[in-house]
Amino acid sequence: MEPPALDSRYAALIAVLQQAGLACSVQRCDPPASGNFVVECSSTAGNVRVTIDRGQVFVDFRVASGAWVDKEELLGRLGLSRDRHTTEHGLWRGYEPAVQAAELARYLPELLREATGDAA
Repeated sequence: MEPPALDSRYAALIAVLQQAGLACSVQRCDPPASGNFVVECSSTAGNVRVTIDRGQVFVDFRVASGAWVDKEELLGRLGLSRDRHTTEHGLWRGYEPAVQAAELARYLPELLREATGDAA
C-alpha cells in the first residue's frame, strides 16, 4: 500500500533535499490521522533522516560511525547555537517545518561534510 502524500509543509522540506540531489523515500508512515512519517534521503554525499512527529520535524544525519546525529548537534560543531531560534510560550521553534526547510536550504552542504567527516 502506498503511503499517503506528505502535507505540503513537509513536502516542501523534502523537496529541499531532493533538489540537492538526495533520493528520498518514506520509511514509515503511521496512520494518516497522526501525520507521523519517517523519510530517509541518501546520495553519495551522505544520508539524512527526517522524522515528522506530532507536527515537529527532526532532522538527523548519518555520521561515519553509522549512528544518526541530530542536525542541531552538527550545527553546534559548526559554531551555530540553538539560541539562534526564538521561543514561543517557552517552546523552542527550531523544529517547525519552515525553519527546518530554510536551514537545510542554507546549510546542507556543510552539514553533510560535517556528518561524513569530509571537511573541505
